[in-house]
Amino acid sequence: MLKKIIITGVIIVLAAVGYFFYFAKKHAPVYKGKMVLAPLDSVAEVYFDSIGVPHIFASSQADAYRALGYVHAQDRLWQMELMRRIAAGRLSEIFGEKMLKTDRFFLGIGLKDKTKYDVAHLNKNSQAYKLTMAYLEGVNEFIKFGPDPVEFKLLD
Repeated sequence: MLKKIIITGVIIVLAAVGYFFYFAKKHAPVYKGKMVLAPLDSVAEVYFDSIGVPHIFASSQADAYRALGYVHAQDRLWQMELMRRIAAGRLSEIFGEKMLKTDRFFLGIGLKDKTKYDVAHLNKNSQAYKLTMAYLEGVNEFIKFGPDPVEFKLLD
């Protein structure tokens, strides 16, 4: 009887460890291989050095920014989402009542309203605006086609 319990326990532990590694690999960033990003005008290459720093080579600034947006989203989408929620006073939506004080503080600062005003008054013909939009295209490309970061899966 004890032998069956031990064997069952070992099988359960091995299955849990196997699932953890499968889950982690499925949601891990991709640092090797080739990808096709729809919004690119030409070829862009991203090389990750030995400590994981991306080096982007592209034939245009816009393509470099698109690749940068994709790479940032791949590695930092959870951080980007948290910063977006902090500024808008919406952390309590995912972390519960304990974040209401923080949400009230940031809502009181008025970052969300100020940002709406600033965005509405941007010069949409400026180089900075066009490159920012290229960056956002890269971020959105990752959101559409990249693996969901593990933090999103853990917090549902």
